[in-house]
Amino acid sequence: MKLLTKKVFSVFSITLFLLLIISSAFAGVLPAGFTESNVVTGLTSPIGMAFLPDGRILVIEQAGRARLVVNGVLRTAPMLDITADVLDGGEQGLLGLAIDPDYPTRPYAYLYYNNTTPNLQYVVRYTVTGTLNNSSSTDLNLDAASRVYLLNDIPNNATNHNGGTLRFGTDKRLYISMGDDANSCDAQNRTLLKGAIFRIKVDDTIVINSNIADKASLVPSGNPWAAAVNVNERLVFAYGLRNPFRFNVHPDTGALFIGDVGSGTREEVDIATGSENFGWPYWEGNVTGPNTGCGGGSGTMPIYDYTRGTNPSASVIGGVVYKGVSFPNDASFPPEFNGNFFFNDYYSGNLRVLRWNGSSWNLVSGVDATNFGTGYSYVSDWTVGPDGAIYYVYQGGSRIVRIAYSQGPAILTTSLPDGTVSAAYNQTITATGGTQPYTWSVSNGALPAGLSLNATTGIISGTPTTNGTSTFTIQVTDANSLTNSRQFSITINPQPATLSIITSSISSGTIGYAYNAALQAAGQNTVLPYTWSFQSGALPNGLTVSNSGNDGVISGTPTESGIFNLTIRVQDSAATPNVATRNFTLTINKVQIAVNSLSDATVGAAYFVDLSAGAVNLPAQAVWEVVNGTLPPGMLLEAIGHFEGTPTQAGTYSFTIRVSETGNSLNSDSRAYTLTVNNSSGGDSGSNISGGGGCGFVKDDGKGQGAKGEGLALMIMLIITLTIVYLIRSSKIIWRFYYENKNKL
Repeated sequence: MKLLTKKVFSVFSITLFLLLIISSAFAGVLPAGFTESNVVTGLTSPIGMAFLPDGRILVIEQAGRARLVVNGVLRTAPMLDITADVLDGGEQGLLGLAIDPDYPTRPYAYLYYNNTTPNLQYVVRYTVTGTLNNSSSTDLNLDAASRVYLLNDIPNNATNHNGGTLRFGTDKRLYISMGDDANSCDAQNRTLLKGAIFRIKVDDTIVINSNIADKASLVPSGNPWAAAVNVNERLVFAYGLRNPFRFNVHPDTGALFIGDVGSGTREEVDIATGSENFGWPYWEGNVTGPNTGCGGGSGTMPIYDYTRGTNPSASVIGGVVYKGVSFPNDASFPPEFNGNFFFNDYYSGNLRVLRWNGSSWNLVSGVDATNFGTGYSYVSDWTVGPDGAIYYVYQGGSRIVRIAYSQGPAILTTSLPDGTVSAAYNQTITATGGTQPYTWSVSNGALPAGLSLNATTGIISGTPTTNGTSTFTIQVTDANSLTNSRQFSITINPQPATLSIITSSISSGTIGYAYNAALQAAGQNTVLPYTWSFQSGALPNGLTVSNSGNDGVISGTPTESGIFNLTIRVQDSAATPNVATRNFTLTINKVQIAVNSLSDATVGAAYFVDLSAGAVNLPAQAVWEVVNGTLPPGMLLEAIGHFEGTPTQAGTYSFTIRVSETGNSLNSDSRAYTLTVNNSSGGDSGSNISGGGGCGFVKDDGKGQGAKGEGLALMIMLIITLTIVYLIRSSKIIWRFYYENKNKL
């Protein structure tokens, strides 16, 4: 705890009469959803209680009796009656009760009481007998003969300021509260067993002699002054307190929450974690106390204090740090109450709740601005039951009362997912219990911009417009006006960065010609400029990928043809770059001769093949030439790609023909051909055409008609030949005209 300077204020001494019995009817008022019910009645001045692990309740009555409650029924016979030993009156009597944390393995109950003779306060241990682990059994007792005195010399010189609490901490050590015995300066002397919280061990390592513990063996390791010479000082955990009648233990942290009754000015709630000096009598609450001459000037501040008033009107009771079981059930408080400190004022009857807000303890408002509940006068002890309800000892009404949270609506949704700017959001908050229909509302904070809550359905929907985190509280109200609320947060993320190449395809190119293909990308929440590159696949020789502003470009002059599959990459300039890739197919064209082979020719027979017919990507300015070998005699290659003529000599001829574009040697194609020229029918291989030798048309019928027939045949052949020549010449003229003018047609 942080040490603070307290304000100066006047002091008035006042006596706390905790044991004043009020017979008037109890009328506690709590916020909506909380209900009360009697657990057991018929007690006589009950002052403390404790649950066994199986749910049975032990209750102590101030006069000196321990009572057993089983399933809401008070057993008539007490578990223990030590009224003959207990000094009962005022603030004295049987004041404290605790159950061993290892019960029933260690079946012990611990009591704290004022003894009649001599006038001292005792902390004693009794053995529990009977059926230890049956929640319905009523045969439990505290064996009177088993009494062991742990502390038997706590001073008791006054009828007030006797303390009175026993609590086991999360460390399984026993904590004991003792007031200043009506001598304020004694609270600053750690050797007197006054005005302090003591911490002792009660395990099997302590030494017991004649039913009295060796005090030195009670000192646990870790006590703030465990190395002190004085054995009393070794037991001290925190000091500088006036009358810490009741304190309790935080179930998670182990810290002690102490209600220290004030004198004439302030009531205070303190937290002890070990070695604190709370400053009494130098300080009372956060103001100067009645005696500044006996130390305590640098006392640890209370986490909360309030004005006492007069007559008296206030006496703080250290209550209980709430830690329920699973919610919802038939008793547990809503989750927002976990870790809250509930405490009451014995005289004013105000029930207050303190809640940690992350940096300090703040009062939780209930039915009015200052109190969670009212009407809680003469309540002497608080605890949390195994069912998640809070139980208190109503000394003024001689009964034990249970505070539970009614089964109104309970919000089941525990968290909400993130959203994204400009993306539709839709989430339903669900609840159970209570009486439908439900009404939903935002009771605190605000939803992210663009979202709204449907009051009927509990749906949060809309389209977020701004990124960031919004924290808010959703409240559900049922048909009976019972409410439940839960805090939520929604984080709206910016639109995610997206980058893509939007160019879907690229144009073809031609070998030897300049090529340029533009590439474009589109992105959201990306960082310019973009950088383009070739990633994988095959890029034609002569081409590169580069930037053109934020666009990309494939450019250059290809020096190879074919079909190329390639992957293009683009990235932005973000610290962690956003990247996109796309696959493309790029075709680089060149001229191709479609004729792969030549059919045989015959000597003397006209021969014609159009090599340009069907040629792929034939340029307008094509050059045809024989680049290797020799054409057959009588044959030639026309400039327009016609291979023609009348072979005059039989044989087999090999040669290569190439077509290329004028001025672009890369755009060319060559074909190697083999042409077989056969002899004409009846002729000799390798002979030239002549007028004799079997080539004539002769018919001799023995009547001298041979010459006449031969003449007729020659005339017919001459006519046919002239006709063929004419047709061929005409055809060449036509073809030449076509190829020379085809781009103009």
